[in-house]
Amino acid sequence: MDYIQEKFELAAVEVSWANPSHKELLALLWNLLGNSDFPGQKAEAWKSLGFQGSDPQTDFRGMGVLALQVGGQIRFDLIALGPCLLG
Repeated sequence: MDYIQEKFELAAVEVSWANPSHKELLALLWNLLGNSDFPGQKAEAWKSLGFQGSDPQTDFRGMGVLALQVGGQIRFDLIALGPCLLG
């Protein structure tokens, strides 16, 4: 499978709390954004990260798991590059 096709397929996969790997990615995203105590599936705290509602799963409708992976990767890259950028 080529790279582009793989990304399209990831975008088509709906984010679901019932999927343990999706739940793990959501927890990782929460932890990378500097918040403590993972709030779980539905909590107003998700809004503090910019999600539209109390359940972040609904904000990934258009790009599915791809968006969840990219969100975590961008934050991880910024953390890793921070010391280099600050000199």
